[in-house]
Amino acid sequence: RQSTTLRVNYAPTFLSDPPEVVDVVIGESEVLNLTARANPGPVLYSWTRHGLPLPDPVIDESWRHAYALDPDTMGSTTGSYVAADGPLLYIRGVTVDDAGDYELEATNQEGATVAKVYLNVQYPPTIKYTSEVVTVSEGQDANLECAADGNPLTEDMMQWSRQDYPFTRTQQSFGGKKASLKVLRANRNDTGVYSCVVNNSIGKVATANVTLVVKTRPQVEHSQLLNRAAAEVGRTGRLQCLAEGAPEVSFSWKRDGVLLSNGVRSDKYENETIK
Repeated sequence: RQSTTLRVNYAPTFLSDPPEVVDVVIGESEVLNLTARANPGPVLYSWTRHGLPLPDPVIDESWRHAYALDPDTMGSTTGSYVAADGPLLYIRGVTVDDAGDYELEATNQEGATVAKVYLNVQYPPTIKYTSEVVTVSEGQDANLECAADGNPLTEDMMQWSRQDYPFTRTQQSFGGKKASLKVLRANRNDTGVYSCVVNNSIGKVATANVTLVVKTRPQVEHSQLLNRAAAEVGRTGRLQCLAEGAPEVSFSWKRDGVLLSNGVRSDKYENETIK
């Protein structure tokens, strides 16, 4: 009886399907292993970015130790680079500039196989712009805007908040990393400070405040306590007037049509405004 060994030559095939996207948080490190098998060997590997070859890695003992312990989650390390050694792509202390497409070509005498990987660098949010102060007349719609940056950054990661505010007459929209809040038919109860809150679970939450001022006529509080005042002869009497309105309310006092709050008879009358 005779046996025959059949050897099939084939171009490189990767041991596992290369990922289309690799997510890495800014400042952290990872090693991507895209080993291929082929017949005949050896397999030659070539990593490139923008058509240029990647440099060889600078691997110290701390890197080797971290990779040996857990090659998938190596955490933060000192230094920053993306480099290649055979089938391994070393991502160390990644920065935003490292994001982009990387290409690996594995070859033997039978042919070449190419893998393309996008390095997605994730980073915490920052707020780039807000409307700051928005002023509208009562009954008008008010538009508040907040623009942010971060990766990832989706609609559910940007929210508007205000303590004890129902948001029943509001519309929220998101697009182009910008969150908008429309307050419909604004009234005096809508005046206040609104917070734009951005949280993508990476780093710290970003927050910025936007003030909405709804212009309203002053409303004077009428009560028996305020409508009357008394003082003994020769003593100081105090009259009080309480009013709300926007923008800031100014007060003036008159007696028999004569203005008292313009500095006339300052020895007799003194006007004080408390905000």
